[in-house]
Amino acid sequence: MNSFFNLATNVILIKDMIDVIDFNLLRNEFDKLEFKRNKHNDISVDQKLFNREEFLIIKKILEREVADYLRNAYGANEFEDIEISNSWGNRTEPFGSHQDHAHPFSIVSGVLYLDDNPDNLNFAMNTSFQEIPCYLYRKQRQASIRELAGSENTLKNHLLLILSNVGHQVLPGQTDMTRRTIAFNTFFQNFLVAIYQILTPIV
Repeated sequence: MNSFFNLATNVILIKDMIDVIDFNLLRNEFDKLEFKRNKHNDISVDQKLFNREEFLIIKKILEREVADYLRNAYGANEFEDIEISNSWGNRTEPFGSHQDHAHPFSIVSGVLYLDDNPDNLNFAMNTSFQEIPCYLYRKQRQASIRELAGSENTLKNHLLLILSNVGHQVLPGQTDMTRRTIAFNTFFQNFLVAIYQILTPIV
């Protein structure tokens, strides 16, 4: 046998949610949001979108998807429940980008793609080769969804999930379309309750 075997451990989920989530509701409410400037794009002032009453069913669906992702992709079973901790709208102007970053204090991060936009495929994750022992060399690059999955599907009505400590960015757009997404972070529910109780003053 003459073969290379890839032991990569960063698992990315891309899932069509058109039959599960009411994207028309998401798009209609997205258009009503107030935005503020981020470094290279605009983000909604409301950072708790999925706490709104009209989104509670969607929130529960996404939380279940995140739990299944952890169990199926990483074999994680020793947790009671997971909860969306914050959620917000992203608006990136034509030919715009989003800086390289990760999400601290989160377990899994997700993106919902609202539109039929080829620039959705510009979502890119950092990846690096294992360091070679006794050799000062470390190569890092970004792998975009376009490279990984091809350009046949623009991800409209899709969900993307990654571990929150995976660095990622949105590469510069290639079309004259505004990119609209809703992103969210998650944490273990029982941990959030414990932290809330610690930080809440006793009266």
